[in-house]
Amino acid sequence: MAYLGRSPSQGVRNRYYKTASGGETSISGALTGGTLTFTDGNYVDVNLNGLTLVAGTDYNTSTANTISGLSALTANDVVEIVVYDVFSVFSGNVNSDFSIGGNLSVTGTVDINGGAVDGTTIGAASASTGAFTTISASGNVDFNGDLDVDGTTNLDVVDIDGAVDMATTLAVGGVVTANAGVVVDNITIDGTEIDLSSGNLTLDVAGQIILDADTQGSGNGVLLKDGGTLYGSIFRSGSDLHIKSEASDEDMIFMGNDGGSEITALTFDMSEAGFATFNAGATIPGVINVGSVGASGGTAGTIAFGGVGGSIDGFRIRNTEGNYIELSSVSSGSKVVMSNVGNFLVGKTTSGSFDQGSVELNNTGYVMCQRDDGAALFLSRGGTTSTGAQIALYNGNTQQGTLGNKVNTMYIGSFDTGLIFQGYFDNCVIPFSPDDQNIRDNAIKLGYGSSRFAELFMVNTTINTSDETEKQDIAALTSAEMTAAKSISALFKTYKWKDAVAAKGDAARIHTGVIAQEVQAAMSAAGLDATKYAFWCSDTWWEAKETITKENGEKHTAIVPYQTAEDAPEGATKRTRLGIRYPELLAFINAATEQRLTDIETRLAALESKVS
Repeated sequence: MAYLGRSPSQGVRNRYYKTASGGETSISGALTGGTLTFTDGNYVDVNLNGLTLVAGTDYNTSTANTISGLSALTANDVVEIVVYDVFSVFSGNVNSDFSIGGNLSVTGTVDINGGAVDGTTIGAASASTGAFTTISASGNVDFNGDLDVDGTTNLDVVDIDGAVDMATTLAVGGVVTANAGVVVDNITIDGTEIDLSSGNLTLDVAGQIILDADTQGSGNGVLLKDGGTLYGSIFRSGSDLHIKSEASDEDMIFMGNDGGSEITALTFDMSEAGFATFNAGATIPGVINVGSVGASGGTAGTIAFGGVGGSIDGFRIRNTEGNYIELSSVSSGSKVVMSNVGNFLVGKTTSGSFDQGSVELNNTGYVMCQRDDGAALFLSRGGTTSTGAQIALYNGNTQQGTLGNKVNTMYIGSFDTGLIFQGYFDNCVIPFSPDDQNIRDNAIKLGYGSSRFAELFMVNTTINTSDETEKQDIAALTSAEMTAAKSISALFKTYKWKDAVAAKGDAARIHTGVIAQEVQAAMSAAGLDATKYAFWCSDTWWEAKETITKENGEKHTAIVPYQTAEDAPEGATKRTRLGIRYPELLAFINAATEQRLTDIETRLAALESKVS
C-alpha cells in the first residue's frame, strides 16, 4: 500500500555531500552525489558533521535547489543533504507519468487536467518506450502541461498553456497563438530551411526580430547574398558591430532621398583603401573626401584625410581654386602646411628659409617672417590709450624684459631699467621703467667698468647739470688741492691702447691723457684721498671662463663678468679698472690754475708798484 509522509527507504530521491573549503554560507550546484536538485524544500534534511540542522533556523530552502542561510562553514566541514519524494494516496487521478503495457481504448470522454477529449482515439503505445504513437481527436484537446509529439499531429485548434516540444515537423494551416513562446529547432520557408538550433534568432512578440550574431565566419549574423555570392554581412564581434562589404572591390553605398529622388549620401570605395566620399560627385563643390582625393580632386572644394592626392600622408582642405590648407609633408600646391615634423608654414613649402610673403612657426621654437613691401610683424594693444607690453621676453617661466607702448611712444627694457622713444613729438630717448610705466631721472647708467662703450659720436657735447639749487658745500680749492692739481697738470702724456695695437699694429692712434694711478699718487702726496673726488674712478668685478651656446647651437668659450662676488661662480678672478672723468679733472686743474694765476697777478702788481 502507499506510504504517507517520508519513507526512509522508498522515499529517498538522492543524497549529496559537500566538504567545505571554509567560509561558505550556501550550497548549490555540483556536489558529491550529483547536482543538488529538489522541488520542495520541506522535504530536505541537512546534516553538518553528523548533526541534523533545523530548517528555518540553521538554514533555509527559499531559493530553488539551494541550501542558504548557513553560518559560515569551517574548512573540512562535511555537509550531508538528503532529498525525499512526496507520496499521496491514489484517488483515481494520475498527476505524474502513467505507463500502460497494452492498448488503451477510450470510447467515452477522457478528462486530462480538466480538459475534455470527445471521441478521442489513442493508438497503441510503443512497446519499447510506452509512448502513444497516434492521437486522433474530433473535438478540442486542452493541455495544461507538456505535449510531446514524435510524429505528425493534425489538429484544428491547439490551445497550449505550456511548452510544445516537437522532434519533427509542425504544419499549421492557420494561425499559431502561443502565450508562453514557441521553441523549435528550425523553420522552413518556401522550401529553404532556417536553422534556429543555436538559438541566435528571436522573433519577439513585440514585433522585433532580434539577432544574436556572433563572430564573422561562424554562420551567424545577417548575410546579403545574390545566389551563391556573398556581397555583405552584419554581425557582432565581441561588443563591436560590423557592417562589411564582402565581395572584392565592391563599393559600400549609403543612399538617401531628396524630394523623391534617390541620391548617394556616402560612398566607401573599396578599390582605393580608406577612401570615402560624401555627396558623391567629382566636380560638385562641397564634396568631402576621406582618403586620397584621387580622381575626385578636380576643381571641387575638398577635405581629405589620409593619402592626399595619392602622394601625401595627412590632412588637406582644398578650395575650388586649387589652394590647400594641409597637415602633411609639403607639396607645391600647398598654401598653408603643417609639415609631418611639426613646422607650420604659410605661403611657403620649404622650412628654414626666408621667402617673400611667408611665415613659419618652426618646431625648434623660432618664427620666420618676410615681407618686402612693409612690416613683417604687426602687434597692437587695441585702442590708442592702451598702455603696456606687446612683447614679453622670458627666461624659462620668469619674465626678463618687455617691449611695449605708452600712448604714442615705444619702450624697451628689463624690470625698472629701460628706454622710451618719444619720436612722435620730442625726438628723444628717455630713461624709463617698464615696471611702473614711468620715466626715471638720474638712475640709469650707460655701460659698466667691465663693459664699456668704445666710442660716442655726438654733434654736441653732453649737458651736465650745474644748477646751484642742487649743489652744496661750494668752496674754492684748498692749498692742498691746488698743490695736487699743479702736480697732476704736469702728468699729461701721450699713449696708445694695447688692444688697438693688437688689432691695428703701428696704425693704432695716439691718445693724450693722464694715468689714473699717477693721479692717485699725486693726490696722496698732497695729503688727499683720490677716491673722494669724482674725477678719479675705480670699478671692480669678477670674471669667469664659461661655455656659451649661440642661437645656432654653436658653443664657444667666453669671459663672463659678474658685478658682485656673491653672483660670481667659485674660482672667478677679481678685476679692478681705474678711470678718469676728464671734464671733472680738467675743471679741477683749471680751478687751481686760475687761482695760481690770480695769485701771480697780485704779486706782480705789488712788485710793479714798488719799482715805480
